[in-house]
Amino acid sequence: MHIEQGPVLHTLGAPVGIVDSIRGNYRCRGAEIRGEAGHSGTTPNDQRKDAVLAFADLMHRLEQGTKVFGDDLVMTCGVAGTDPARHGPTTIADLVKFDLEFRSSSEVTLELFYRFYRASTEAVLAQRRLPNGLFGVLTKTLAAHMDPEVRNDLLRCAHLTLDTEDPVCLPSGAGHDAAVFAGMDVPTGMIFIRNEHGSHNPKESMRMDDFLLATGVLYRAMGGV
Repeated sequence: MHIEQGPVLHTLGAPVGIVDSIRGNYRCRGAEIRGEAGHSGTTPNDQRKDAVLAFADLMHRLEQGTKVFGDDLVMTCGVAGTDPARHGPTTIADLVKFDLEFRSSSEVTLELFYRFYRASTEAVLAQRRLPNGLFGVLTKTLAAHMDPEVRNDLLRCAHLTLDTEDPVCLPSGAGHDAAVFAGMDVPTGMIFIRNEHGSHNPKESMRMDDFLLATGVLYRAMGGV
């Protein structure tokens, strides 16, 4: 059992969900967009090589690209910044450094989106006449899929415990130790508990009644009445 670290169960009004997979991720650390520094007031618009605007352009293209791949693909740029040694309100930034991460339950989707990211970066650099950039150091964590027999048994137990015809089955966007067990061919399943506001948020809130319902599902699955 684990809290859901996102808002899906809360949005659906479901106290408990059964996990079908744990999304893998590609992370590109230390990526860069390099432009050319200049004075903010004296450089004409058509002569600027603004790394910040190029970065914003790239993020917009990637966001639009996620819509093509569907809801299972999520993308985040949680680290981004100009050079604190050189940046200022009167300076056109010549460098943006960032870390990019995207997640999916499909290894094919992850690989295709990585290629899309590289192609989009090259297109932005060319169209804005920027010197160059770095794609970042790529690390990969493959998706893990819950054991079908365990998952189906948990769904059966959720049906009985929650008295619902259609218990929620959903992927986990966050990584878990369960992925390690599944990767070692240990039959693995997960029960999610509704957690308002998700995790990594000081307002997150799990209801004890939901916890007890999830415990009831686990009890049945372990052979309880």
